[in-house]
Parts: sequence; C-alpha cells; structure tokens
Amino acid sequence: MSIALVGLSFRTAPVALREQVTAAYAALGVQPHPPTPSPSVMERGRSDVERTFLSADLSVERTFLSADRGATTRGDGGAMHRAPTMNSRSLDDTSLWDVAERREDGTAVVGEAPAYTGEVLVLSTCNRFEVYVADNAATPEGAVARARAVITALAPRRGADMSVHQAGAAVELAPHVYSYAGAADVAEHLFTVAAGLDSLVVGEAQILGQVGDALQAALAHGTAGRQLTALMRYAIAAGRRVRNETSIGQGSGSVSHAAVALAKQTLGDLRGRRVLLVGAGKMAEIAAHTLAGDEVGAVRVLNRDPARAAAVAAAIGGDWCGWDELPAALAWADVVITSTGAPHTLIHAQTVAASLPLRGERPLLIIDLAVPRDVDRAVGDLAGVQLADMDTLQAAIADGLHSRQDARPAAQAIIADEVAQYQARMAALGVAPTIADLRDRAERIREAEVQKALRKLGTLDPAAQRAVEALSVALVNKLLHAPTVELKRHATDTRFTQAARTLFGLQPDVE
Repeated sequence: MSIALVGLSFRTAPVALREQVTAAYAALGVQPHPPTPSPSVMERGRSDVERTFLSADLSVERTFLSADRGATTRGDGGAMHRAPTMNSRSLDDTSLWDVAERREDGTAVVGEAPAYTGEVLVLSTCNRFEVYVADNAATPEGAVARARAVITALAPRRGADMSVHQAGAAVELAPHVYSYAGAADVAEHLFTVAAGLDSLVVGEAQILGQVGDALQAALAHGTAGRQLTALMRYAIAAGRRVRNETSIGQGSGSVSHAAVALAKQTLGDLRGRRVLLVGAGKMAEIAAHTLAGDEVGAVRVLNRDPARAAAVAAAIGGDWCGWDELPAALAWADVVITSTGAPHTLIHAQTVAASLPLRGERPLLIIDLAVPRDVDRAVGDLAGVQLADMDTLQAAIADGLHSRQDARPAAQAIIADEVAQYQARMAALGVAPTIADLRDRAERIREAEVQKALRKLGTLDPAAQRAVEALSVALVNKLLHAPTVELKRHATDTRFTQAARTLFGLQPDVE
C-alpha cells in the first residue's frame, strides 16, 4: 500500500489560481467545507481504529467502513470504492473519480486504462488544497503522480508543463506544489496540520473540524477506504491531544478570533461599534459569538440565505438583512467581517465608495477572511477605509502568538509519538492477515488430526472426546503463541512476515 499527498499552497499561489482550483473542485459536488461531520467520524477516534485493526477476528476489519458508508466490500477485506450513488454536479460530467483517472497532464484516459480503484481524499482549507491518495497497486512515486494529476486536472486551461494560462501569461503550478510519499511522512505532515501548527494562526481550532469534514465528504462520496479513514482519524486524535496537553490553543484560537483582535487593535474599544458579518458560515459565526462578548453596539448578519442569516443573528442577539441591502449595510457598519465560500469577488470598490458619503467621518474597517477574496483589493485605496485580508492578518496579530510558539516543541513531540503509534498500528494491520492465515492453517490441521485420532481410538465417551479436543486446542495455542507475539512485535519488519509465511507453508500475501 502506497500513501502519498500532493498539496497546492494557497499562501504562495496567485489568487486567480486559487479561485480556479477551488471553483473546479466545488463543481465536482465534493464541497471544500462539507457539513459538520457526524459522530461516526469525529467521535470515533484512535481507540476505535485500534480495536478494529488489532482484532483477532478479521471479519471485523473487513466490515470496518460499512457503518459509515455504503461501500461494497470484497472478500479480501478491501473495498470497491466506486460508489454508484455518487451525487456529483457536472464539470463536463466529471466526478472526482474521473479526475483521479486522468494522466498527470490532466487529459482523460477513460477507455485506455482500468478504472482507478484506490482511495482519494481532498483537504481544502484557507491555506492549502491537498489531495491524499492510497493505492495498493502503485509505488510511492506512482501515488504522488496520481495525486498530482488530480490537482493538475482541476486547474483549467492547464498544460503538460504544469502551468495554467491566465490573461495570456503562463503561471507555473510547480513552485506552489509540494508532495509527501510514504505513510510516515504523510502522517507527520497531516498530524502537524491537524494540530494547527501549519495554520495561519498557530494553534487555531477550526482546522481540526476541517480534517473531519474532509473525511466525512470522502466517505459520503465513496472515495475513502480503510487506509485514508484510519489516517484521518489518527490525525484527529493527534490534533485533540496536542490541544489538550499543550497551550497551543490558548488565546485567539482561530482566524475569526484573530479578526476580532485586529478590530480591537485598529479601533480600540469595540463597545458601541456596529459590526456587519457578510456570510454566515463557521468563521462568521465564531466571530459573531466572540464579538457578542465584547459588548459591541449591534451585529448585523448579511447572507444570501435568509434562514441561515436569521439563525446566526438570533444566536447572538443581532439582526439580519438580505444581499440586496449591502450598500445600506456598508453605510451602517463600523466593522465589516466577510467570510463566504464564493469563488469570486463579492464586494467591489464602486459599491463601497457609494456608501462613504452616508458615513460622515466614521472610519470603516473591512476584514476579508475569505480565500479566494470576497473584497476587491481596490477597496483598500479608498479614503477612510482600511482593508485587511488573510495575507496581512498574520503580521497584524503576531505579537499575541508568542505563547503558542513556545508550545510548539511540546506539540511536535506529541506529533512524533502519535506518528509512531500510527505506524505501529498500521504495521499490526499489515501482519494481521498472516496471523489469521497461520491460525486458520493450524486449526484445519488440528481438526483433521483429531478426527483421525478419534477414529483410531474407537468408541470414546463424551468426556474423553472433549479431553482429546481440549488437548489439541491447548497444544496449538501454546505452539502459536510465541510466533504470534513475535510477528506483532516485529510488525514493521516485513522480513518476519515473509519468513513466517514461508516456514509455515502459507500462500503468498497479496493485498
């Protein structure tokens, strides 16, 4: 099994490229930020994975995913991951599976090669767009190429040279793309991300939910199997442990909290200030709850979905308005915090400029938390308007993050320990079929020899037959105890597994 990831850094990639990739991904129907995952994803942590993987009864492992998704399972414990009920909107009638089956230059190979049966999962956040692949048939390099092909395919007007053409100019993907191959390196990166160490605001908590969202979306669309499900659940457990055992989450723990801190830094006391939230997603709601504790004068929620806007407004004691009331809302507000999932600019300089005469001398602070941007850059050039976005947010709040940086060594030590545990458990999973085959072969031999002995002994009373049966079971268990223990202890060394299969005459272990 080869596990790899290829990521596109949104910290360095041009805005247009970010917009292209996120919009193309959204068009597949696998949303970058799906609904909050069910308890089956977020509450089933590492202990559940361990109980499943280390169970002596492999039938438990074979049905591991059946409760979470309706995937058809093969008798060998794998999963046939192509779900016939996948509900994908169209990108030229393309699904995530079709994208995964393309060549690295993004061209289709339908009809030219077997359908892809590995696992694919996408983690899309403010800072990154990452494609995770687990593939039985691929080398580590092949798995990286598969993941890279997904990103390349999602960049419109792409070329074989990993470039995207915008307004007549070629923008290279390669400088913004990174990759990891192998379970250990992939796990270390993902666990670091889940712990918030790679976030714009170190230690922010929202990333942990986004990891769970990514797993939930992949399970719902049938693209995550045993390997990626385990990887993501271990990542969630590692992120929780870092937050529980270090001070990494103290202070402003999310981008939304940091936005509120920036508002205080710019405007001073927020009491009496009027705040407009554009978008009613998670970050906007967190910001709203934080602002409510600062006794702001009023909070108004603006969203295209009236029901959602009303729900958020009711939760914080504010009011709401529709999108057609944006100009009036801009004239009303002192602070605007915008965080939508739109793939294009929503607030243009002309709209903001039209509201300024109605504001008098009041300054306007606009904090754009969206990636891609909700607010036109030109808005920041208007007199009396200060525009802050994700690119400037980190510098504005860096002074308040020293305690989190101090917790980084402890967090990294926890991550290293969690990676080691993950590797050990995955190795145990890898050796489980050999142990099961060994015990199955021994049991078949035992049963045959017991029946042969009973025939030779003639008529025995039930008690004597039970004694012979118990003796045979005890002998087999005692003889297999040491090999079983040693196979588990050396699970990371495939030489022990191969030697056991050879010495005991087991069939070759083929995944």
